[in-house]
Amino acid sequence: MGTHNGWSLRYAFFAGLLIVISLLYIFYHPKIIGIQKLTCLTPVNETKRDRHFLEATTSEGCNVDKLLLQKCSHSEFTSTTDTFINVDDILYGYDVLFENDYLFTASSWLGVQYQSTPNDAMVFQQLIWGIKPDLIIDLGTNFGGSAVFFASIMSFHSEAGIVLTIDRKSFTMDWVSDRRTLCKDCVNATDNKLWKTYFHFIQRSTNDVSVLAEVKKYVANARTVFISHDAAHDCDSVYEDL
Repeated sequence: MGTHNGWSLRYAFFAGLLIVISLLYIFYHPKIIGIQKLTCLTPVNETKRDRHFLEATTSEGCNVDKLLLQKCSHSEFTSTTDTFINVDDILYGYDVLFENDYLFTASSWLGVQYQSTPNDAMVFQQLIWGIKPDLIIDLGTNFGGSAVFFASIMSFHSEAGIVLTIDRKSFTMDWVSDRRTLCKDCVNATDNKLWKTYFHFIQRSTNDVSVLAEVKKYVANARTVFISHDAAHDCDSVYEDL
């Protein structure tokens, strides 16, 4: 009887240990669950500056020492129902969908192409409403959608605010025509009634020395300043702007 109970206890112990190990494996195993490993490709003609930026942002699993740029197609994603999905890869996959399918070109704010995700807009409005800046510096005008967005939020708390938007190219130029294809009804930022009230546009590179001097004049007269950086995304340019 004692021997039987002893073996029962041993079986119970090992069964419990197996369950614990299984749970630990499920929750902590680094395998990407529900999504296959993203395939990393190496496009040609990428610059060293691009590589430095992407080394800091590329996902695990890619040999960044051998890659200049990482591009992953959303067709490589597979779905399962019996395992978990890594949160980082969900976020990364979301960004891949927007980039590869140019979904950001379909977004607009008050009829002006916004060139960003709805998540960004939600976070930005919350920050702006909480901070209530009287000067918003928008680095990277592009089509002017973000500037219009900032001005519309600002209009609810400040009638005398300024949106200082800076880009080396004119926002009225169709300089990336393929990015208008998903927003065919979009209009120029100047068509928005807020443009004459809030906007000051500087058409120069964001890291131009003369631009910095001009921006300092605006900052000197402001109470609270909010800065959004969406100009050139390579590491050197962003670092220089900051």
